[in-house]
Formats: sequence, C-alpha cells, structure tokens
Amino acid sequence: MRILDETTLGLFLGGGEQQESVTLYDCTKIAGPGIRRLVDGCPNVTSLRLEYCGQLNRHSLLDIGCRLRHLTSVRLDGAFLINSQTWAEFFLTMGPRLQSFKVKYAGFGPPAMRALVTHCKQLRELRVSECVDFDDDCLAMLAIPITEHEEHQQEAERAKSSAIGGEMGSVGWEPLACLESLELGHPHQSMTNQSAVRAIETVGSQLRILDLTGFRDINDDFLLKALDGNCGRLRELYLGECNSISADAFAEFFARQRRKRGARKVLQGHGGKEQEVESEEEECQRISSSGITNGLVRVGLDRCYMLTDRVLQELVMYSGASLTWLGLNSVDDNLTLNGLLALAGKMDDRGAHNQTSLREGENEAGGGGLAVAKETGGCINLEELDVSFVRCASDSVLSVVLAKCKRLAQISVYGCPEVTSLAPARSGLAYVGRECDTL
Repeated sequence: MRILDETTLGLFLGGGEQQESVTLYDCTKIAGPGIRRLVDGCPNVTSLRLEYCGQLNRHSLLDIGCRLRHLTSVRLDGAFLINSQTWAEFFLTMGPRLQSFKVKYAGFGPPAMRALVTHCKQLRELRVSECVDFDDDCLAMLAIPITEHEEHQQEAERAKSSAIGGEMGSVGWEPLACLESLELGHPHQSMTNQSAVRAIETVGSQLRILDLTGFRDINDDFLLKALDGNCGRLRELYLGECNSISADAFAEFFARQRRKRGARKVLQGHGGKEQEVESEEEECQRISSSGITNGLVRVGLDRCYMLTDRVLQELVMYSGASLTWLGLNSVDDNLTLNGLLALAGKMDDRGAHNQTSLREGENEAGGGGLAVAKETGGCINLEELDVSFVRCASDSVLSVVLAKCKRLAQISVYGCPEVTSLAPARSGLAYVGRECDTL
C-alpha cells in the first residue's frame, strides 16, 4: 500500500533548493519532523499547499513562516491545531511577503483576521472557508473601523510591527489595496448585510473573484447598491444559497451590467462618431476569437431556489459570450425549460410559465421544435454546466443547448430523471451523475 508519510515524503521534495512549489494533498501522517524536513530541503519554496494537515502545530507553522524566506503563497486545509493567536504570529512574521492565503477547516477568528489585514498589505488572494471562528466581526475588518474598540485593537496590532523593527507603527488604517480575489464561502456563523456592504465598498473596486456562498442574510440592497456600485472588474461571482436576494434583484443586476457595457462601447467609439452596432451573435464570435473577457467567466448560483427564467436570460445577454462555467444546482422552484434554453440563445419573452414543447414537429413555425420570440448568441464558450436537481432538464432541452454550446465538456445532472441514455452524446462530452449510468 502506497501512502504519504515521513518515510515517503522525500519523493515529493526531490527538487531541493531549486524547488519553488510544494503541493501535498494528504498530510494526515506528516507531523513535526516531516515539516522540518520540508523546510530544510526546499528553502526556496514560494508556494506551499498542504491538505489534511491535522498534525501541523504552532511550532511547525511559525517555522514555515520564519525559514521559508521566499514564501508568498500558502494554502492549508484542516490545520485544526492552529488557533487564532498562532495565525496572528504567523502573519506578523510573514508581513508584506504574503500574497495569497487560503485556509479551510481551522480555528481562524478575529485575532487572526485582524493581524492579516494589518500586516499583510500585499495580499492578492484571500480564502477563508468552513472556519468555525470566522464571524461577522472578521468580515467587518476588511472595511474601515467604525468603533473605537476596533480602532484601539488595530492600533495595538500595528504597534507590534514597529516593535520588531517594522514601519507600520505610526501608519493609520489602510485597506487591502491589492486584493483581487475574496472567497469567504460557507461560513459557520451568520454574516450581516451591513458588514458585507461595508467590506465590498472598501475592497470591491479591484476584485476579480468574489465568493460569498452561504451568506444567507445579504439582500437586494447588497446586490444592487454595494456590488453594482463597486465591483466593475468582477470575472467570477459565486452567490449560492443567498436566498435573501430576490430573483428580480438578480435580473436587474445583470441587466445593469449589460447596460453599463453598452454605455462603455458607445464612449469608446472612434472620435465620438457613430459606429455600426454589432449583433449579439457577432459580439460572441468577436470575443471568442479575440480572447477578450467582456463579462463574467464563472457564475455560481447553486441553491438559489427563487431564481426565474428572466434571471438566466439577463445573465446570458450580459455574459453569454464569456461564460465558461455555470452552477445551477437545485435551482428548481421557479425555473422552467425557457430558462435553460436561454443558454442556447433562445429567449422566450412571452412568460416563464409558457411550457413550449420541444418534440419535433410540434413547433408553431413547423421547424426546429421551439417557438421563440428572440434569439441571441447564447453561451458559445460554456465548458461546464451543473443543472443537478433541476427537474426541467431533459434530453430534448440539452439537445438544444448542446447544439449552440459546442465547447461543453461536462454536464452534472444528479437528480435529473429526464436526462437518460438517449441524451445527445459527442466526443469529449461527459455526463456526471446520470441515473442510467449507475443503475
């Protein structure tokens, strides 16, 4: 039996001083001596990823921070022996060197978050997921302090930097101005709408990736005011399980982004002269061939049960040309086949409850099995789609979608009994979770 432990660890550290990245997916049997071997054998590592690192303790973490002088990226999953105070010491040691920090299943609370936002001002990527101590106060620390208590605590944290020879002791509060990726999905504690709004108003302008999956208390105001007003550079958006946001707000948000894009295209006209307006199909083809990202690339709306057809239609009209990944797991309460057909550019604006038949020969026009009021370019670059537990997903719907989305390589269809062995197949396409494949 092959297993990663301290006797086989050397097989993954063969690069020695030239090795710049270490990734170990199961560190269950790696304890203190193994970590010391890693630090001694690969002193020039810049990126460190340790998963299931349940034996990582305070001494080992601080050893990593002190001795790996070139380390800029850290991902630690399952480091449950590390508490908030130890994280704070680690961030004080790392300082502005740290550019990417991702943690999951760990004791990461207010002292850790305070030290992170105080000492690691060059941070570009932050992911804190499934950490039981991460609370609303931690979220609020991304924004400017509004209470005297928090101001005093941050001043005390900044004083620690000057005490060890840093330059931040006399500097006031500063935001994480370099932050481009913020992933705080699946919190164990409630996150208020007020703190989320404050955080986005502070760091949203430079964000390209935002994951607030499971933020059940953020509402329409967050989406239409904070996100719409501050996050103009977003390329990936994950708002799964955010059921306090209404379907109308989602639709309006995507519609506003589309209108802003249209306004930018007008302003960018040559010398202010009128230009010929390209169709959405032409825009899709232009963006696909040029590699331009003009819209969202990845969108996760899993378990947003209230979503309607209009939401998907607005999303496709805004980001159809750029979208490569879309998660709609369990979006089933109000979504009809007209919503899924929007992915193929089929826009039926005669009402979400109009269940158009897709069986060949039943089309009002007598042709392709679908009567539509409008057709757009669709999601021609879509590569992965999750429609698990969406009951309107069927062989006939996917046939229409696949005819337009020729790059689709994976479709997740758990809990979709209407997707059968007769679903359209082609080289390079995989169905995940299809019932007929497991019976």
